[in-house]
Amino acid sequence: MKRLEKEIGKSAKEVGKEYFTEFPNYGTGEEDNAQEVQVYSDKLSLNKNLGELIKKHKRALKRIKDGEYGKCLKCGQSISKERLEAFPEAEYCSEHAK
Repeated sequence: MKRLEKEIGKSAKEVGKEYFTEFPNYGTGEEDNAQEVQVYSDKLSLNKNLGELIKKHKRALKRIKDGEYGKCLKCGQSISKERLEAFPEAEYCSEHAK
C-alpha cells in the first residue's frame, strides 16, 4: 500500500481520506493549455483509480484486523483462495461480485 500511496502522491494531495489532483499552471498559448489539460485529465483518471485501490486495500486491512477477511460481505461465505490471490482486496465472492 505504501507504493500506491507514494505513486498517487506524485500528482495528487491527500485531504482527509480523499486525493485531489491539482490543475497544472496555464501555458502561454493554446497548444500549451491543451497539453496541460490533457496531462491533468490523464492524472485525474489515474489518481481516481489509485485512490479507489488504496481505499479497498485499507478496508481489506481492517477486515484482516477484525477477523473478517476472506468472507463475502453479502452472504458471509468464504471467498475462494484463487479470487483472493488475484484480488486481495476482494469484498465479495465470485457469485456476488457480479
